[in-house]
Amino acid sequence: MPRREERSPAILKRNLSKLSREERRDYLGNLLSRANPHNENTLPIVKAFRKVTGRNAKAFAKNLQPYLKKRKVESKLPEILSKVYNHKSIAEALNHIGKNDVRIIEALGYAGYDHKKIAEALNHIGCDHEDMVKAFKEASYGHEYITQALKHVGYSPNQIAKALKSAGYSHVSIAKAFWLVGYDYKKIARALDYIGSSRNEIVQALSSTGYGYKYIAEALKHVGYDHHEIAEALKEAGHIPVAQALHFAGYNHVHIAEALDSINYNHKKIAEALKHIGYDRKYATRALKSRNYTPKQILEALKYAGFSGISEVLKKVKKK
Repeated sequence: MPRREERSPAILKRNLSKLSREERRDYLGNLLSRANPHNENTLPIVKAFRKVTGRNAKAFAKNLQPYLKKRKVESKLPEILSKVYNHKSIAEALNHIGKNDVRIIEALGYAGYDHKKIAEALNHIGCDHEDMVKAFKEASYGHEYITQALKHVGYSPNQIAKALKSAGYSHVSIAKAFWLVGYDYKKIARALDYIGSSRNEIVQALSSTGYGYKYIAEALKHVGYDHHEIAEALKEAGHIPVAQALHFAGYNHVHIAEALDSINYNHKKIAEALKHIGYDRKYATRALKSRNYTPKQILEALKYAGFSGISEVLKKVKKK
């Protein structure tokens, strides 16, 4: 630590007045190598060193580094820089003296900056989204913090998903990270589709974040899957949940009947599902007719589903 009198601004100024520029740099560099960055009396020393080396953070770091290295206290550099420079200037300075992205992240974190500020700093020195994700991951930041950091500096969901995939994160991890930072199910599905996730992988990822079949169906429709494909993806849920999901996604009674038929549900199950989601016997009859069921099969299906007024329906079916 510097002697007490050396940490007094008045005495510091008097001592410096006796020295040449080079001598001032040596004197101040040695003081800073022994100083506690958290001590308020360190600030006058930092300001004096900045005056000697120039206003630029790069020059400050380059001139101070040898003194810190000599005493094996290089880790103090970011905290010292933070006394008079912001996070972006610190990143510039550390990059200038040869620190890689991971070391810069670690240094800024040690100096008290959060993941968002660190992302701003990395973005400022030209680090792209893929390199940023890899560096954050190597520096042991969680995928949700990485996602939030990239979102903060303006990267799109698609760009973030691509970078996370490139860094080795799975579709499930990406979905969970997106959900944690506030992206909705449609944006999650769109980003996963963009990076090449299959239909079933999108279903798995959305399910892992807690989304039910209805939201999954709507998300799949949003990225371009049709009602047949959605039904196929959700068929393990059963005919009623599939019908409910398709109805929530905006498909009508005919589409729902087509979809259930395509995953091998018979006329009875189709009628039952349609009744369960609120269609009356008129719409159920139309849907079954669209699948070319016979009047006898339609009547059988309506009875099975528990519709009332079946005899009237049968008369209309026979007339048509």
